[in-house]
Amino acid sequence: MRAAITVAAGSDVEPQTRINAHYLIERLAGAGEEAVLKRELREPHRVDLRRVCLIALAHAGLVRPEDDLRGLLAVPELRDTVVYALGISGHPQLSLPEADGDDARWWRANGGGFFA
Repeated sequence: MRAAITVAAGSDVEPQTRINAHYLIERLAGAGEEAVLKRELREPHRVDLRRVCLIALAHAGLVRPEDDLRGLLAVPELRDTVVYALGISGHPQLSLPEADGDDARWWRANGGGFFA
């Protein structure tokens, strides 16, 4: 998994290889990759990788109530993905005004989708 993250973070990677790495990360990352995924979230230069890391963390049940995602909500290119991560995890920040839109309303009405 770390190899996929390294490939996805690389600057000299063919587009299809990067797409494949993103696919693996979103679906297979787990608690062992939590630290590296959260570290990549702090790197502003790669919006695509930040999006993949958010999805991976959400799918693995690693978006915790104490995680502060407000800064990521402020990034327009990430807002929809952040709302998804907040929603699927039942995160309390889904109630923030910045977490707006139809998807946020749907998650608030229907509840989170991840159950540990």
